Amino acid sequence: MVAAHNFGAEPVSMTASASSPDDPDRSFAGAFLLDLLGDANVPLRDDGGFELELDRYGHRWFRIQHPGDRVVI
Repeated sequence: MVAAHNFGAEPVSMTASASSPDDPDRSFAGAFLLDLLGDANVPLRDDGGFELELDRYGHRWFRIQHPGDRVVI
């Protein structure tokens, strides 16, 4: 699960990675962040990196969805 929160009064852009230092060679090819509170999924780069926008005081929660995974909401 990936959770992002903006506690500020200004909208923000952020970059982050879903990869783990314990498994640096894991591929995220075709994977995306499944938006659990809306319908704005976020694509992941092959290395697990991603970018997203957060409104002022905004929040977004995601599940990492790999190709072939069942969608559980």
